[in-house]
Amino acid sequence: MAYNNLNQQIRITYADNTEVTSTYTVTGQKDSITQNQGTTTYQYDQQNRLTKIDYPTGNFIAYKYDKNGNRIQLQTSNQTVDYT
Repeated sequence: MAYNNLNQQIRITYADNTEVTSTYTVTGQKDSITQNQGTTTYQYDQQNRLTKIDYPTGNFIAYKYDKNGNRIQLQTSNQTVDYT
């Protein structure tokens, strides 16, 4: 395992030599994870709230928030769920 200067895990190598690497934003949030299947990326809004996760398969999860910062919607590649 390897860590950055903020003690965030940036690399792990498993017994079968599979390696997983992670990157982080300047604000310390997960930016990407890369492994054998490809790279998963994370997006955030200006308030540092998670807004989207893109998977290497082409699937995604997206979140929407109201003006108070409450999560109001979840959207996936296949469906949309509105929170009440």
